[in-house]
Amino acid sequence: MFKHFLKTALRFLKQNKTFTVINLFGLSVALASSFIILLYVINELSYDHCHKKWTRIYRVNTYFADFKRVMAATPYVLSTTLKNEYPQIEKAVNTTSVKEFFLKVNNEDMRLPGTVGTSSEIFDIFTIPLIGDSKRDKLLDDLNSLVLSRKVAEKIFPGIDPVGKEITGLVNGKEDIFVVTGVFEDMPVNSTFRAQCFVNSSLTLDAINKTYNNNDAETSVMST
Repeated sequence: MFKHFLKTALRFLKQNKTFTVINLFGLSVALASSFIILLYVINELSYDHCHKKWTRIYRVNTYFADFKRVMAATPYVLSTTLKNEYPQIEKAVNTTSVKEFFLKVNNEDMRLPGTVGTSSEIFDIFTIPLIGDSKRDKLLDDLNSLVLSRKVAEKIFPGIDPVGKEITGLVNGKEDIFVVTGVFEDMPVNSTFRAQCFVNSSLTLDAINKTYNNNDAETSVMST
């Protein structure tokens, strides 16, 4: 019975080649489109699931009433205020992009575009696996601490563990010596928060004060 139906179907398709080509092409496009949409949806739904506490992590935004816009910018002092005045908030950190950060590698300045100024608590909030001799506690407590991603660490210190090594850095035009305190696994592409390098958040204060013509970003609620 099955052979009979199969032969009949093949005979019909052979006799109606134009009809067969059009329908096969349409079916192929439909299946390909469905798979692409499915992969896109799966990828979108997987965002930030790499962080074990993703259901408890929130980003604070600011609504500017004058411009009717929401921006991911808040006063620098907000994280400290939230921890001190709201006991239900376990941890809070600043994450400020450091636009001009260079490391001297082989007597040349290497720019690190994914540098973020923050504090050691960032490793308690986000799941950022550390490798090598990195110790999770107090990674960014010192002003000159430097935590690198695996990709950056292997580029600067090929074949060796960089933890404890010193390297010259340039922040906002000021040169200083930094100490590598840790190395972390490269962050996945489906993580909203991504970085290639972490530095102490205090290094961002000068730039913030200059941008907003201020001198007390660490305590003023007017600075963002």
